[in-house]
Amino acid sequence: MRTELTRAFSGRPARGLVNRFMREHGPYAPAAYPEVHHLTAPLRKAAAKAKDAQGMALWAGQGHRMARPLPAGQLVEVLAAELADATTALSVFHTPGGELR
Repeated sequence: MRTELTRAFSGRPARGLVNRFMREHGPYAPAAYPEVHHLTAPLRKAAAKAKDAQGMALWAGQGHRMARPLPAGQLVEVLAAELADATTALSVFHTPGGELR
């Protein structure tokens, strides 16, 4: 799935996963924040209630493909372990004072 910048949901540029709403309204959306945000709020709410991903704002950065399908607690544990490993690896190149060896 690709991402794109759009003003369709809020009236100001934001990156989201491309869906039907973005394709149909993005090219015509005015730069009118917060008016567009308030105008589309009921539509977004109805789409969320109906679990219709084609009408919701699906905000995502450029690195959304790197997301990991893990429960939050497990993800935090994995990230903490990766940080510890990276810190250990970097310490090989630096003295305790932070200078390169």
